[in-house]
Amino acid sequence: MSCKNCQSVLEENYEFCYACGGKVVTKRITIKSLVGEFMERYLSYDNKFFNTFKTLFTAPEQVINGYIEGIRGKYVDPFTYLIIALSISGFQIYLIKKGFLGFDLDKVYDAQPKEKAPFDMNVFMTNFLDYINIITILSIPLLAFLAKLTMWKNKKFNFAEHNVVLAYSYSHFTIFGTIFTLFGLISTTFFIITSSISFFIMLAYMIYVVQRVFNFNAIELIKKAFLYILFLILFYIVIIIFGIIVGMLIKISYS
Repeated sequence: MSCKNCQSVLEENYEFCYACGGKVVTKRITIKSLVGEFMERYLSYDNKFFNTFKTLFTAPEQVINGYIEGIRGKYVDPFTYLIIALSISGFQIYLIKKGFLGFDLDKVYDAQPKEKAPFDMNVFMTNFLDYINIITILSIPLLAFLAKLTMWKNKKFNFAEHNVVLAYSYSHFTIFGTIFTLFGLISTTFFIITSSISFFIMLAYMIYVVQRVFNFNAIELIKKAFLYILFLILFYIVIIIFGIIVGMLIKISYS
């Protein structure tokens, strides 16, 4: 008998390949085996995803610092975790937009006074949600750059490692935030409230992660948080100005 993955010669009683670690499968696939494999891989207490999800709450520095220091087998890697987070979030957005959860997203924006709106908020949010995953992926290196700029005197992490910190923390909050905002689907009012609260929860969680990962004292943490928020505001101002300029140029080119 040989391993179907690496072709190594195996004994008949082997359950795993000694060379590549692959599981030896000799029986045909059945519904029972598929369900069992799914339960073992995704719903068992000790699987990587739930272990990563739990530890990013209780001790985020173990996951983040561990990955940066070379630990790979214990937790889900940051970019796989990001893909999982975006998939969960994207699925929720799809259900909301299609009305499968009994919630009308249009009512949130239709309730706003139209005479004061400089543009159609409904159209803007629809387009924004369509590209939210791309926006998230592109924003992580930009946010990592701002984090590196904020901690330019701190040489603990380089730019790539700051991306790891952001990928883990942002992904984790996205998963938690998706679950949390499900409670807001009860009504339009609840949606607005939970969406507003989730922003402050995200900010608090990011500060918590920074404190655990970098082990700052209270004064250092406040200084870094204030400086990062300042850089973030300036960054968004630049983006808004850039968007206005591009919009004006496009308008001129079509006039």
